[in-house]
Amino acid sequence: MNISIKNYTEIASLLPHDCLYIDYHGAYSKVKVIVVEGDWDITEPLDLDEIEYLFPEYNPSDNDEDLPLFILVTGNMRANNIYNAEIDSSCGLVVLGNLTAKNIVVGGQQIYVAGDLNVSGLYWGDYNHGELRAKGEINIRVFLETDYGYDIRRFREGEGVNIRYALYDDDEEGFETGDMLRALFKQEFVATPDETEDIWSWKSRINEENLFPALKNGEEILVSEAQAEINFENIEKAKFKIFPDNKISAENLFRFTYPPYFSLVCKGEEIKRYQMWEDNDIFYRIKFNPESGVQSVYFQNNEEYAVFVALENGVLDICSWDLKSKDCPALTAQSDPEKYQFLQEQWTYWQERYTAIIEQRLKYLKAVDKEGFEAILHNDKLHKIYNEQKNENGLAPLGRDKFGIFGDRITIAELLDYDDEDKPIFRFYYFEWNDEAGCVVLLGADDDGEEYEVNFGNVPRYKNAAIYFNKVAKIGN
Repeated sequence: MNISIKNYTEIASLLPHDCLYIDYHGAYSKVKVIVVEGDWDITEPLDLDEIEYLFPEYNPSDNDEDLPLFILVTGNMRANNIYNAEIDSSCGLVVLGNLTAKNIVVGGQQIYVAGDLNVSGLYWGDYNHGELRAKGEINIRVFLETDYGYDIRRFREGEGVNIRYALYDDDEEGFETGDMLRALFKQEFVATPDETEDIWSWKSRINEENLFPALKNGEEILVSEAQAEINFENIEKAKFKIFPDNKISAENLFRFTYPPYFSLVCKGEEIKRYQMWEDNDIFYRIKFNPESGVQSVYFQNNEEYAVFVALENGVLDICSWDLKSKDCPALTAQSDPEKYQFLQEQWTYWQERYTAIIEQRLKYLKAVDKEGFEAILHNDKLHKIYNEQKNENGLAPLGRDKFGIFGDRITIAELLDYDDEDKPIFRFYYFEWNDEAGCVVLLGADDDGEEYEVNFGNVPRYKNAAIYFNKVAKIGN
């Protein structure tokens, strides 16, 4: 192994044609590259933001930049941890052989591997100023990407890519729950609930203040495979569940109208019901008649037809309903396979959807309770902040968002975007105590300013409402 500092133009011909750094050819005469000839085995962690400790012969004053453009390894490279915290621009790494490492946490450069890439622990690529390109086989235990560049088609189709656990940034449901992160990462590297109020990416769930010192010290970031399996089992056991399975059964129909949960969302006095349209043009309704004891779940396919399951006197009826003729024949898989398949699909979907609605409803009622609501309304510190900082619209800053206290109402304005005239576009959250409901209700407003109670099915809205409510409470402490 021989290490040298060379001008970019001296080694440009060694670069593969699809390497990002080939575009620098002839562009910068003073740009330097660290060249490692042959195989390179390093036991010390490699910080691509601070390479002087491994390469004391590198002098930043001899270069146009503080860092070399990249490190070029002409053979194979075996390393402990490779990382950098500066994701806007950092030293690149080009390996013409195979690259084997314990953990790689990078961003702000290209990691190019002409051979195989083997990462026994974590590969985390962060931000769109970075990219991974590996030409050979890719073997990674945990691949995490947050707005990072990689061959999406190849990774998703598994073409020469073997990943045990993939955490992609477009998996919104995944990073919303954070289950995989909590199961795979050591606890000290997962942000606490207080640190994760705004969940916009996997990145928002990572404690970087603990992560980078651990990488520098060569510590383990992930739990063992055996511990991960235990963690996944515990997370599954702890998940909020209403239904034991997805069968169309009397037991599961009863669980739709199970009073402690159904009472959180149902409307009506004589006949209790919860209903909503979904974006797929399907209407869902749960109904319970306390007098007759009839319980039912109803799914309507746009304006074409409906199917429903009803339970009366212990007898389960499954029927379809022609919306034009009003005919209501019994439905079986043999009598009408298409409608029965529709029923099965929507039953499974509605179980999952209803479970998520009830779970978020419980969380909202816990976060936005009467005590907390009254505390905000009568908080002198908040009123002082509000009176001193409110604008012409009667709203005070809440970070990039706004808040207001008007009599017995708390208003929060979430900044969504700016229009063509650079005016802010807000989404409004109105919190009011409702004696009849016995809780703090959440209201919204349409484009015409008409107010409405937010449907409990809008889980993201209720989740954000709890987060913003907590933000207002915190600035008053």
